[in-house]
Amino acid sequence: MMTDLLRDKIYDGIRKDILKGVYKLGEQLSVKQLAEKHGVSASPIRDALNALKMDRLVEVIPRMGFFVSRVTLREIQETYELRIILEGASVEMAAKRITEKELQYLESLPDSYIYGDLDSYLTYLEANREFHYRIALASGNVQLAKIIESLLYQMQRLVFLSTGSGQHYHEILDAHPALINALRQGDAAEARRVMIKGIEDARAGAMEEIMGTNGPATSQSEFFV
Repeated sequence: MMTDLLRDKIYDGIRKDILKGVYKLGEQLSVKQLAEKHGVSASPIRDALNALKMDRLVEVIPRMGFFVSRVTLREIQETYELRIILEGASVEMAAKRITEKELQYLESLPDSYIYGDLDSYLTYLEANREFHYRIALASGNVQLAKIIESLLYQMQRLVFLSTGSGQHYHEILDAHPALINALRQGDAAEARRVMIKGIEDARAGAMEEIMGTNGPATSQSEFFV
């Protein structure tokens, strides 16, 4: 049990560092250096990195080691397209089945962040992932919820890129209250519209940051192809 707790703690620490840009896309992750940083042996570091590989945040190159996964523009586009298809369907189903207790839980999740504050934004992204996953669960389709949960984990780093873009800041923050209202009213069509609009705004913000349309490209953007 202690080994699992230790691995999870290390996993969470490395994952947050990757999301925050401490380790850049394509950068090699030294097991030795990470072990020294976390004050542990190599074994729990390898366990955590292999778990991050499952999340597609880390990749393994034979005879070379662990590296922060690169991401292509095509992957970003396809990821957001999948979200629109799957979450558009799940929120329509949720509008017919979600309970007041589930709605109150959604309202209790943080729904804002301090613009430009990376720690604040990361906390918001964690809550945002939980928000979307809980809506998927409320659809009543467990298999659909599992697929969406996996997709949300995979794309969290992509959403993090949009922190540098302010054009869609208010639209993104307004999406959750509007979505909760539509769900409470049982309006499946409006819930779908709001969900898709929110995902499209997040996609636009990420793409603007990657393509440098709001200023110089970030250190992460130059790794994209």
